[in-house]
Amino acid sequence: MTASLAPAVDLGDVELMVRVQADDPDAFGALYDRFGARAYRVAYAISRDGTRAEDIVQEATCPSGVAARPTCPSAARSPAG
Repeated sequence: MTASLAPAVDLGDVELMVRVQADDPDAFGALYDRFGARAYRVAYAISRDGTRAEDIVQEATCPSGVAARPTCPSAARSPAG
């Protein structure tokens, strides 16, 4: 099996970023699953507000116009969970 065919969850961070740049929604989801909770904790530590922390994570992971796309995982997932 080549790296390009490996499941996204089995890839390292660099490989995931390469696939994210190629618009691979599975890689984007795997990267978000890997770092979403950590990003939420940092955002919460700064904002001290759960709703605002979720908004911060979404804005950071899905820039303007991208959050509406179904491939943007933070539009459908909550890192706080």
